[in-house]
Amino acid sequence: MPVKKMLDELHALERDLFAFGAGVADAVTESVGRLHDLHSFVPEPVWGAALNQHHERVVERCQRITLLYQPVACDFQHLTTALSAASELEQIGHLAAEITEHTSPLASLPEATEKLPQLADSVSNMVHVVVDAYSTHHTIPARQMARTRADVADTAESVIEWLTGAMKADSAAVEPGLSLFAVVRNLQAIANHTTRLAEALSVVEDRGSGSAARIATGTEALASRW
Repeated sequence: MPVKKMLDELHALERDLFAFGAGVADAVTESVGRLHDLHSFVPEPVWGAALNQHHERVVERCQRITLLYQPVACDFQHLTTALSAASELEQIGHLAAEITEHTSPLASLPEATEKLPQLADSVSNMVHVVVDAYSTHHTIPARQMARTRADVADTAESVIEWLTGAMKADSAAVEPGLSLFAVVRNLQAIANHTTRLAEALSVVEDRGSGSAARIATGTEALASRW
C-alpha cells in the first residue's frame, strides 16, 4: 500500500499548496485595498503568521514524502515544483506586508489615489487568476501572463515618471514620494513573482502529464511500476 499512501500525500500537498496560494492572494487583496482609501484607519495585518504556517506545511510535506517514499524522478519533479511555487508565494506574502508598511505616508500625496488603484488592482487580479487556475487545474497561457506583466510594468513606469517630476517640483512630496516609489516597486515585484509562480505550476503539463496548473499526483508513473 505504499503507492496509495504516497498518492494520498501528494493530494494533501496539492491541498496545502492551494491553501497557501489562497491565503497569499487574500493578503495581496487586503494590502492593495488600503491603497484605495489612504485616509481611513486600517489595523495592522494579521496574516503574516498564518502564511508562515502554510509555507512550513508545504515544505514539511515535501520532506516527508521524499524521506518516506523515495519518489521516482517524475514525482520528485512534482515536489521540487511545489517547493519552487511555495518560495514564490512566500516572497509575494512578504511584499504584500511591505506595501502595508508604506501606505500611511501616501495620504499626504493626494495624486497617489489617482495613480495607484489601476496598478494595484491589476497586480492583485494577476495573483488571484494564477491561484484560481491552480485550483481548477487550468493553464494560464504564457503569452497572457507576459502581456499582463508588461502592462503592469508600463503602468508602474508611468507612475514613477510622474512621481519623479512631482518630487523635483515640491520638496514636500519627497518623503511620501519615496513611500510611493517603494509601493510601486513592490507591486512590480509581486507581478514578477506571480509570473514565476504560474510557470512553476505549469511544469507538470510541460512534462506531458496531461494536467496543468497543479502538482500532478503521478498516478501513471506509479501505476507503471506495479
